[in-house]
Amino acid sequence: MKKELGITVVHRKEYPHFLHFRITKNNETADVIVFRILVSDSSKEDFEDRAKQWNIVMEYIDSNIKETSRLILAGDWNHARVRSQYAGYNQESFHYQKIKNDLKMRGLSMGINLKPGHKEHSYAGYLAIDHIAVGDAFSYLEAPGYSHYHPNAPIGTPDHAYLLACIRS
Repeated sequence: MKKELGITVVHRKEYPHFLHFRITKNNETADVIVFRILVSDSSKEDFEDRAKQWNIVMEYIDSNIKETSRLILAGDWNHARVRSQYAGYNQESFHYQKIKNDLKMRGLSMGINLKPGHKEHSYAGYLAIDHIAVGDAFSYLEAPGYSHYHPNAPIGTPDHAYLLACIRS
């Protein structure tokens, strides 16, 4: 695999946890950004800080990624609970729909269409996960899934193991 792919680390950050690397194969390039929005106590201030971290990543993409169609984002963006509206909730400044809209403005797709009637982790018929988005040059071979889930994991440890996604260009 190493002989077939060229992988270059482009940039790292501590706030939020962030790694940008570039993969090259047969003169085709894909930018991959992996990041985790850091969380604390789900207070209004915590969600405002999550929004600040999110905006840092969006500004990085706007300034450094020339072709978002060849971009893959992955990580944990910690949007918390999906609601139909957020007025009066701590999540008002940072939530699933904001993430989805910000990505759409940059040509990135987060929603994965689900089978009709699927309710779990669903928003308007789409998989409502905040762990992966892809540019127009990529598509999912199947809906992403997880290797194992721990809904009651303590803060600071992963609440889920590996995101499994098959993507093609």
